[in-house]
Amino acid sequence: HSLDASHLMMTVCGLEDSHGPASWAMIHDSYATHAGLTNELGQTLRQAFVDMYTDHCPLEALRDSVMEEGDEEDTELVPVKGGFDITEVMKADFFFA
Repeated sequence: HSLDASHLMMTVCGLEDSHGPASWAMIHDSYATHAGLTNELGQTLRQAFVDMYTDHCPLEALRDSVMEEGDEEDTELVPVKGGFDITEVMKADFFFA
């Protein structure tokens, strides 16, 4: 939930930085704005996602947090990343509901 909320805030701030204040409708991790900003919302959603995960791995952050608490059992077990290029979401026809 915290990652969804972070993505939401990055999207809202990004769209408002580039296009000024907007009206929003939000339910958990689904959100919308006026039809006139639909394309901009889609691009901003994608860019926020890329920005959020380019230099941050939530599983590594969780492991590091557990290690700081002194519970180091099985903390080395973070899945190896594959070859997915996260910037490909910028070109996706469908990305977010």
